[in-house]
Amino acid sequence: KRIDQMDRAFEARIDQLDTKSKEIIYLVMEEIEEQIKLISIELEKISKVIIDETTDSAIIITDNSSDKAQETIEVATANIQQILDETSEDLIIIIEKLENSQIVVIDRAERAAIYFVSHTANQILALLSAIMVMTFLFVASYGWGKGILKEGLPEKPVIRSLVIYLMGMTFVAAFAPLVFLDKNVRAQVLLPFSEELKDIGITGSYDSDRNPSNRGRHNTRVLEQSGGIKNYNYQKPEPPYITKIEAKKLIKKWQKIKKKVFAPPFDKYSLAQVTTGKFYREITKPNGIIESLKKNNSYYKYNYQNLNNIEVDNSGTVIIAIVSESRTKYQNYQVWQKKEDTLKVSYKLQQSGGVWKIASIDIKTISENEELVAITKEEAKKLIEKWQQVKKKVFAPPFDQDLLAQVTTGDLYRGITEPNGRIDSLKKDNAYYEYTYQSVDKIESLKLEKSCVVVTAIVSQSRTKYQNGKVSEKVTETQRRRYGLEKSDGVWKIAFQKQKKSDILSRKVETKDMIEEEIKQELERINLLLEKRIDITDKLLSN
Repeated sequence: KRIDQMDRAFEARIDQLDTKSKEIIYLVMEEIEEQIKLISIELEKISKVIIDETTDSAIIITDNSSDKAQETIEVATANIQQILDETSEDLIIIIEKLENSQIVVIDRAERAAIYFVSHTANQILALLSAIMVMTFLFVASYGWGKGILKEGLPEKPVIRSLVIYLMGMTFVAAFAPLVFLDKNVRAQVLLPFSEELKDIGITGSYDSDRNPSNRGRHNTRVLEQSGGIKNYNYQKPEPPYITKIEAKKLIKKWQKIKKKVFAPPFDKYSLAQVTTGKFYREITKPNGIIESLKKNNSYYKYNYQNLNNIEVDNSGTVIIAIVSESRTKYQNYQVWQKKEDTLKVSYKLQQSGGVWKIASIDIKTISENEELVAITKEEAKKLIEKWQQVKKKVFAPPFDQDLLAQVTTGDLYRGITEPNGRIDSLKKDNAYYEYTYQSVDKIESLKLEKSCVVVTAIVSQSRTKYQNGKVSEKVTETQRRRYGLEKSDGVWKIAFQKQKKSDILSRKVETKDMIEEEIKQELERINLLLEKRIDITDKLLSN
């Protein structure tokens, strides 16, 4: 019995050990499977990082290799564009002058034709009325005279009075055509002629005031437009306000002429080509700017002059421009003062002899903080931070272009949304970006260049690229970027962003080799863990 009890206890112990070993092996297998899943996920992430990093590296290498070529192309393009702009401006102005000349010629021809027709009609009406009066008087006189001489006047007073009354009324009626000599009647008679000119707004009437030089003659017919144009004048609309192209050309011409006006030969003739009125007098009058410079044996030399931005106000007669210039004042042929300014200038214009000229100017010196015109560093930082947040939905489903349009414009927007652009390329590759960290570390500077504000900022980000649902690349970097800001529909937006190789301050990329090494180390760790688990299992089984 004791032996049977020991055998049953031994068998029960073996069963317990067997069950325990099975549980341990099951647990070990589960852990192995979990580790394998983790390894697979890490492999996907690392391979995605490698692909994205390879792509970015290739882009960076290409960008760095083409920096000089790009700069050369940009300079050449800028020069060509400037030549084309100047040529197109000249052509536009020539065409406008030709059109204006044609309008003037046609207008004068129309006025001459209108005058000839209306004047001729006036003379004909006057002549006809005179002929008709004489004819009616002759007929009335002949008819009544013949009757009275032949028959005599009736003897009865009543009948005699009636005949005399009818005779008088006949003579009065004979003078009826005289009404055609009246200006108002003639205007009504000629109304059909005026109706034909309704499409250009001309109607007929007569001047109520006699012209002293025409005293004793018939009043001259006057054509009226909008109730008041006299002496056959076809009133043209006010001269069109100055266009942006003309404004730019005028300011550039003024900048060029300044060099000869405020330095020998103090050219007043050239000055008169671009200025007029009060502004011209302030420069040329006794004790004016020119005389003051001459008395002090002084003059200005302009080292450079830039026209950064230009707008024409709603009136069309005021130009608002941002100009930068560097000038040196010499006195007694020695440097007296050097100055560099960025100025906001309002040029009030006036036409003189059909030519736009500057009548007065209002100058405001822009400080460094004011130079960017209504945008601060804090506002620029918020805009860039908003762009960083928008990127999460633009470079990943749903690839939101409407959201993109809220913060970008110009080249940046087109480069992302155009066919074969960044969004299109991501969709074709079944890829997207995931941004895990983004920040604007510092706004270094704000600078006004041409028509945009260039913001130089230090930004950091960590992004992961996924392709076909697997990690392709992972990049963590800090770099200096230049963002071009422009106003679109009254809202500041990012028009471009640029960076060079030298702008990369720090960069960490998980490449394919790094991922493989990481996987290898992870597998070795798992193997060691499995060996330990197997040793523990063996000991338990042996026990």
